[in-house]
Amino acid sequence: MMVGISLWGGGEDEKVLRGKDTFAVSSKNYEGDPYTYYLYTITPKQVGKIEPVIKRIVDVGLKVHLQLLSNDEGVDGFSWRPEELRDLRFEMDEMLDSYPQTIISSKYYHEVLTTGVMKGRRFGWNECPSVTESMDNRQPPVRRLIHFYRWAADLKTVHRCCTSATRDCSTCKDGAAHMSWVMVNKREHMNTTQDLQNWIEVYEMFAKLYRLIPW
Repeated sequence: MMVGISLWGGGEDEKVLRGKDTFAVSSKNYEGDPYTYYLYTITPKQVGKIEPVIKRIVDVGLKVHLQLLSNDEGVDGFSWRPEELRDLRFEMDEMLDSYPQTIISSKYYHEVLTTGVMKGRRFGWNECPSVTESMDNRQPPVRRLIHFYRWAADLKTVHRCCTSATRDCSTCKDGAAHMSWVMVNKREHMNTTQDLQNWIEVYEMFAKLYRLIPW
């Protein structure tokens, strides 16, 4: 089973957002572990500064998966502007080219995640496949990757999805939800060779992330 460790930027960013440089602690415990990866949640304040974070992960021999912050609390300076998302997409593409053995990602995933658009459709409540089944009354039913349930730490309470119960789905930047959104829409990616290649790359990213295929 893979272990995913939450990461919110470089040392100073983590001190602001989480109270201390948690990477300094976790990297010592998991250095070189083939079953560990960092889930790096990128904030607007880190645009243009993510390479030093990636290099730290390279140096301890671990993998990293990228997603974006959804500013549920409306904190000043942490809401995305279109130009920041555009610049970040190109930055993530560049990092994937530079560190292909460390970053578990794909350029099509970067496009969908930063734009919130896939094949002319916009991500939101009516599209997300990662909603707990017992709390999902959408009609017609949305296609799913798995029978999805989000249990709380007490193993009794059920939440709507894997993120905040109050999140506005139209502004959600959760990586797993967008990755699954691509994966359940295979037929929409069978019109051109490039479309199919994009879909396959996202599916391979998912398989690498959970070590379903050797990597």
